[in-house]
Amino acid sequence: MKVAALFFSEGLVMGRLIPTFALATAGLAILLVASIYGFSLGSPPDSEDEHISALPDALDKLSAEASHEPWILISVPDRTLAIILLGQTIGTYKIAVGKPSTPTPLGEFRITSLDPRPRSRTGSFGTRWMEFSRNTAHRITHVFGIHGTNLPDTIGSATSGGCVRLRNQDVEEVYRKAYLGQPVRIVDRPLDELGPC
Repeated sequence: MKVAALFFSEGLVMGRLIPTFALATAGLAILLVASIYGFSLGSPPDSEDEHISALPDALDKLSAEASHEPWILISVPDRTLAIILLGQTIGTYKIAVGKPSTPTPLGEFRITSLDPRPRSRTGSFGTRWMEFSRNTAHRITHVFGIHGTNLPDTIGSATSGGCVRLRNQDVEEVYRKAYLGQPVRIVDRPLDELGPC
C-alpha cells in the first residue's frame, strides 16, 4: 500500500507517474551497484580519511574489470598511440600531437564521444573522431580529439591544436576498438621507459 501511495502521491497525471517510477528505478540501480562494489550507503564515514581510504579498493575493482577491454596509451615524445589489452600492446600507430603553443594535454581521460563522420570546415578531422575532455579548476571544459587527417604528411610532428592526429586508415582501425568511457592515458615519456602496462 505504501508503494502505491508513493507512485500516486503526485496525482493521476501520467507525466508525473513516469518520472517518479524512473527515480525509484534509478535509486534501486544505485543501491545494486553500491552493493556489488562493497559500499554501504547506510551511514557516512566517521572522517574524510576513512572515505578516501575506501576509494582505492573500489578503483582497483573497476580497473581490474576495465583491464578486459582495450585502452589507449599515447606517448607524446614518441608520437605514438598504442592500444593495450590485458597488459599487451595489440597495435601501435604513428601520430601528430599539439604544437608547443597548443600542446596535447597529459594525464588520464575517458572517451566521451564517438563520431564516424566528423565535420570540420577544412576536412582536417579525417574520417573518424574520438573525443576526450578535461575540466579545469575553473569549470572550463577543454575538448580534444583523436581523429584522422587530410594532411598525412603532418604525422610524426607537433602541429595540431592539441588533438591527436592519425592517418585515416589508422584512425579507422583504432575507432573499431573504441568505446564510450574507454580510458586514455597521455604521457610525456617514451613507451619503452614505461615497462609493462
